[in-house]
Amino acid sequence: MEFLDKLVLPQSAGHIQLLHYMMSLVLFVYLPFVSLLLCGLALSLCAKRKAKKTQDTVMMRYSIDIIETAAFNKVVGFVLLIISPFVLTFIAVQLLHGIATAAVSFIFFGAIVGVPGVFLAFAYRYSYEIERVMEKFEPSPDADHYYKSALSLNNYSGPWALILMLFSVYFVFAGVVQGIYAPEAHFSIVTEAFIIKFLTLLAFGFLVTAAVMLFKYFYWDGGLKGESDEFMERSRKEFSKLAMFSGYALPVLVLLHIVHLPSTVVTAQTLLFAVLAVLMLFGLFHAIYNVTKKNNGAAMSWGLLFVIFTAMALIMGDQSALEQSTKMNSMQMAADFDSMMVKTAAAVAPPAGEEISGENIFNTKCSACHKWDVKLVGPPYKETLPKYEGKMDELISFITHPTKKNPDYPAMPEQGLKPKEVEAIAKYIMATYKTK
Repeated sequence: MEFLDKLVLPQSAGHIQLLHYMMSLVLFVYLPFVSLLLCGLALSLCAKRKAKKTQDTVMMRYSIDIIETAAFNKVVGFVLLIISPFVLTFIAVQLLHGIATAAVSFIFFGAIVGVPGVFLAFAYRYSYEIERVMEKFEPSPDADHYYKSALSLNNYSGPWALILMLFSVYFVFAGVVQGIYAPEAHFSIVTEAFIIKFLTLLAFGFLVTAAVMLFKYFYWDGGLKGESDEFMERSRKEFSKLAMFSGYALPVLVLLHIVHLPSTVVTAQTLLFAVLAVLMLFGLFHAIYNVTKKNNGAAMSWGLLFVIFTAMALIMGDQSALEQSTKMNSMQMAADFDSMMVKTAAAVAPPAGEEISGENIFNTKCSACHKWDVKLVGPPYKETLPKYEGKMDELISFITHPTKKNPDYPAMPEQGLKPKEVEAIAKYIMATYKTK
């Protein structure tokens, strides 16, 4: 990714730390939503296939409800699912600059593949709406044509969206894992670490989807109304079972992920976040138990909070490992930045012993707004400087931090001058204005 390397800017230690925080934030908004869309797509297509085989109308209802919930808003889908991977790419370019790794290429490829994947996912979602609308029309050639078009769109957009999103998510998070393994310079597309991480994301995605559906069916806006007890009970069992199985798999996969991490990047912080992720799952299990056994739909309100905290712990654990993995490279980049700043300061600083020219500063900074005896943007110096006679400190203070003194003139902007430059320009104008 040489063209991306050209976009790399020198980074100080503070900037590097800020990039890690930004990466955590982007992953925090990306992970839950992309997991929901990916696994929602998979569940919707599975339910649709089962409905066609068994003529089960409930399964078809699940297929529609799941995808409408997973792809709930086009704007959110565009911002969180399309832009986020590209932001991750540019952050990774900065953090991994100088390291021989394929991480940036993986994330960038995943971001590109995700664009058509997201569009097709929303096409699949809205094809169901088009079908419902066309079913309300009286039979006619035009109505039949549009209905068949919607049906065709539904049949091909869903599977292709799932395939593209699988590739997109795999490569984006393979890139993140590759960054953690960067010092060992693995370039393989398929490794045990990538597969374990991908399975972890799938388990989390099915958990998120099931939790969101339970929340929608049994808590949101008072839960579904006007549905039969048989439908609600079946929904309770189906989604609770999915959430529990996914939840059971997640701790095992998190443990395998930790075991496969290089010993050089595993810190107490990484282990702490892994333990917190597992503990959050127990809170979610308790919420699901309240929904299934006690018919307490309100439990899913705090159940979703545990899902969010689980995602946060998983992300922070990976970020801790990534920081440790790139620690030496970050120190080198910070040292290079400090060296560059020293050289830049030396280049622009006047030679030792050379006096700063107040006249040069006047010509470059002041002359655009001030004349000696004529009003320009600001007042003429012959009107304003006499009051500073014998008060050089006040003039220096005003030039350093100007304030609005005369309502007939706009406020003078700060010039960003150094203390010695301010002193030089103050002495120059005070010594010169009487002679002009």
